[in-house]
Amino acid sequence: MGKLNKKGVEQKLAFKKEQKLKYKNLKDVLRANRAKLIVKNLPFKATEEDLKSLFQQYGDVESVNILKKSDGKLVGCAFIQFRLVQKAAKARHYLNGYKFLDRDIEVDFAKSKNNYEKERETSNACVKSEGTQSIDLSIVKIEDDIQEEIKNEDKLDPQDISGTDTDSSDLESSSDTDMLGEDTENISKKPRVVSNDVMEGKTVFVKNVPFSATNEDLKQCMVQFGPVYYALICIDHLTEHSKGTAFVKFVNKEDADKCLQAGTELTLQGNILDCHPALHKLDLDKKEKEKKAKQKDSRNLYLVKEGVILAGTKASEGVSTSDMSKRLQLEQYKTQMLRNLNINIATPML
Repeated sequence: MGKLNKKGVEQKLAFKKEQKLKYKNLKDVLRANRAKLIVKNLPFKATEEDLKSLFQQYGDVESVNILKKSDGKLVGCAFIQFRLVQKAAKARHYLNGYKFLDRDIEVDFAKSKNNYEKERETSNACVKSEGTQSIDLSIVKIEDDIQEEIKNEDKLDPQDISGTDTDSSDLESSSDTDMLGEDTENISKKPRVVSNDVMEGKTVFVKNVPFSATNEDLKQCMVQFGPVYYALICIDHLTEHSKGTAFVKFVNKEDADKCLQAGTELTLQGNILDCHPALHKLDLDKKEKEKKAKQKDSRNLYLVKEGVILAGTKASEGVSTSDMSKRLQLEQYKTQMLRNLNINIATPML
């Protein structure tokens, strides 16, 4: 009986591991689709090499796919797959409306079939009165292999996946799922769990983390103080690059205290890590509000009246009328200059 139970536990763990791997693969597909561009109004004489040479000047291009009809005729559209979404955004910014082989091409982010059909229905309702049927060739399907993978993922229950995955892709915005439409709505609706790790005193906030460091690099660095539950580098949602900060949770509170007392001896890839006790989100919000409440005079306007001599005051005794007139003109000029918000008063000059 014990062997049967052990076998059942192993099968359950293997199943969960397989489901977690599928879920991670799906996240990779979603991230890749965020960096996919669609090019419309494309000249028929354009080749994949021409497009790749045009777009790769803005970033690494993984693939170029010129679309064709079932009979082999070109439709004047193409997909450009970038490795990073920020590079795709840069290419879209510079090449949308660009004259390519004597035609002005249109460049935009690729949309899912479901999202495009909704937009097309809305636009068709607006142009029905014209009596003409508008045909837009930008409705194209994402590659068949991706479609099949997403359909298979419908069988995946996200709640069966263990919540201990500390991969940085978990910090991705829920907008990633928009690329594949309704097939992934269940993933985006997964409830977000509010962590109370900070209250245990086992979590450390780390600054000055090298941008090239990975979660595993940071974890190996922190293991010297004791067993680590997770080490997670903060990722910027837009650039998908490291922010240079991270969170590390230790199994024991004593090990976290050792890490905080390490000082300048704790280094990673040549950078001295700056460790602080992690704060709760509510404490951070309170701190931000207090910071905003303090009004800072960044332009040093409190020095505007420094050294000013007003007529009729004791300081003006013995000052000639012509001198007072010049001082007044200077004050008016100074007031006019300070209307420019980019000009401030330099304290070393006083």
